[in-house]
Amino acid sequence: MGETKAYTFKVKPQEDSNIYRLIQIDSGKTLDDLHSAILRAFDFTAEHLYMFSRNRKPYDKDGYYSPYDEEGRRADQETLSGLGWKLKETWLYLYDFGDDWMFDVTLVKMEDTEKKARTRQLEGKGVLEQYPAYEEDGWDEEDDWEDAPEDFAEEAEDAPFEDNILRDFFLGEDWDEEDDLDIMSPVEVLPTNKTMEKLLKQKSKEELEALMGRMGIALPPVPKGKRKVPVYAAALAEELNKDMEPLLGLLTGESMEFLVRLTEGKKVTLADCLGMLGELDVYFACGLADLEDFDEGVIRLTPEAGKCAEICSQKDRRQQIEVIVKLESNMKRFLNMYGVMEAEKLLPLLNSYTGCSMEMEEFYDKVLVPNACWDNITVLKMEEDEIIYVSILEEEDAEWVLSQRAEFDEIKDYREFTTQERKALEQGGIISLIPSMKELMDYLLDVKEVEEEECMFLVSELLHEGMLGVDIENFIAECGDMLRDNDIRMTHRFREMVEAVLEECPSAVLKGYSMKEYGKMMEE
Repeated sequence: MGETKAYTFKVKPQEDSNIYRLIQIDSGKTLDDLHSAILRAFDFTAEHLYMFSRNRKPYDKDGYYSPYDEEGRRADQETLSGLGWKLKETWLYLYDFGDDWMFDVTLVKMEDTEKKARTRQLEGKGVLEQYPAYEEDGWDEEDDWEDAPEDFAEEAEDAPFEDNILRDFFLGEDWDEEDDLDIMSPVEVLPTNKTMEKLLKQKSKEELEALMGRMGIALPPVPKGKRKVPVYAAALAEELNKDMEPLLGLLTGESMEFLVRLTEGKKVTLADCLGMLGELDVYFACGLADLEDFDEGVIRLTPEAGKCAEICSQKDRRQQIEVIVKLESNMKRFLNMYGVMEAEKLLPLLNSYTGCSMEMEEFYDKVLVPNACWDNITVLKMEEDEIIYVSILEEEDAEWVLSQRAEFDEIKDYREFTTQERKALEQGGIISLIPSMKELMDYLLDVKEVEEEECMFLVSELLHEGMLGVDIENFIAECGDMLRDNDIRMTHRFREMVEAVLEECPSAVLKGYSMKEYGKMMEE
């Protein structure tokens, strides 16, 4: 691989110069990749349009705009190196054409590297709240929305759907911790008087375009003077009411199976829904379910949801779904160990382990495509080898892992796991394969009295960094804010426990072997 560069950008919101993030990214990445990295660094949701301006002008006619925007040059077609970005040069990054979040993006460092640099946050200070509460500024929740101007109402209908109802409910925005919530209490499943078309009208133009594109449904012409969202929503609902197969082709096995369960009148609890948050979000995204009353323990299904469930309940289809669910669950289990794997090696492993006999073409269409559609997995094809890879990691991390594997070409095959290890994985997940993890978790929960939710989040970040084969300094850089928030100092004892976990964690770079196992292999 030829020489490349690692760029380090300092990103500061213009409203508060004391808040910043240092982000490292490969020079071959695009402005769109930098946009995604900035949102991740500030924990913003990717729901709005954006633009970059070398002239530092908002809505610059010479700026670079998000792929879905109809203005200016496309940010996803411009690499950082191709833009000739100079050291200490500052650009404007504007996100959300409404709230107008403005950031100064300065190139502070350029380093020559032999291999592609991994996109990551190196350092950060301060918190930026994307959707702050405005009650203190005089907003009255009882204000009469009907008095709002018509142009505001029309603009709101075209706006992206910003509130993840399920996330808000389970993370506390609609849930008072003092409430006596029984997660084993049943959820009521009722029909809704809203149609698929009405629910789809709550989406943004970009969301509907993406959804129709994935289903292979052509965008309809929009008459002059009409807005795109209602036209797109009506056309999509009409097409799906004629034929549900394009929609079913996007649903994962788990989402089809759970939809049948919801419509068959079987008991569904809040605990069941907690394990199916992703599936419920898919139903809402596709206009199958109205979740507005979910905080009251109610899920309302559209008539189209019943049509989908009826098709999925047919004997042959149901048997097919059972196979898909079996492959999906085991696929994620193996990818949690290997990180990235060639599809042609993954499928035989899954068939052997599950007793299935699925062919590659069917596996690609019915398992990989639906799961990749909803970000459950990443499917990528490397130009150099024309091989299809499947990963549990984000695309840039998966590409980075593959580039690093070249340094360890002595590892020809993926680590094999014994029957006992596989059973442990089924019961306790990947944590069960890391002996040092118990000591670390006991320390966090009992000694530092970290909340269980925070502890599990910290552990998941540690596992992620361990999978990427990083060292402890990288982990501290990635999770420094969370450690400080929980008053966890990098003492000698804590450092030793973290290093032990990183040493024992299955590494994607090492094809499932840990650094400790790799060291022993090199000694033999």
